[in-house]
Amino acid sequence: MLNLCVPTIIDNSKQIEELKKYSWNIIDLVVSNDKVSAAINRNRCIAKCKHEIIIMLDHDIKGFYQGWEKDLIDPLLSDNTIQLVSARLIDEKGKPQTMMGWGDSIQDIGWVEIDEKKLPSSCIAFRKSLCDEIIESELLPVNNPFDENYLKAEFEDTDFCYAISKIKSDAIFIVNNNCKLIHLNHETWRDESIRNVNRHYFEKKWNITT
Repeated sequence: MLNLCVPTIIDNSKQIEELKKYSWNIIDLVVSNDKVSAAINRNRCIAKCKHEIIIMLDHDIKGFYQGWEKDLIDPLLSDNTIQLVSARLIDEKGKPQTMMGWGDSIQDIGWVEIDEKKLPSSCIAFRKSLCDEIIESELLPVNNPFDENYLKAEFEDTDFCYAISKIKSDAIFIVNNNCKLIHLNHETWRDESIRNVNRHYFEKKWNITT
């Protein structure tokens, strides 16, 4: 069994219909669509999950096909040092998206290990036990997988990646080209002032100087 999480503030009923059509019948679908920040909705989804493997995807992911989730989680099932897996995000014309700046620079076949340990949370897979470790770790100043100090949506996913690397120095992050999904990239909450506030908090928390 695995959990499929959809944290969103948007009415995504069409996406849910598509997910039900193309997903296994052994998936527990968890949705959190409260009018709160992305981090809070992500944490509420995780808290509802009952199974070890979690797939978390945003409301603007589409292009699902039969077996997409099996393709996505395969790296997690194959190697315990792999902690985070992202689908290869493409636009509606099939062009790879930049995905935090490196999407055009990596190969588009198979599993690709990302040296810079960060992935967007648009469509990712990870273990629930990893979230428990983040919560319990004395190395981190927060007690949620996603830090709820971030306003609206920005930097909470990068922060999640940093937290994983902090507690697991050997963690491997994978982009899985065997699972290519369309990301419409609806920037529902993008606001420059919020971005600056979140960036400042992120840099201060992780002692990053720019």
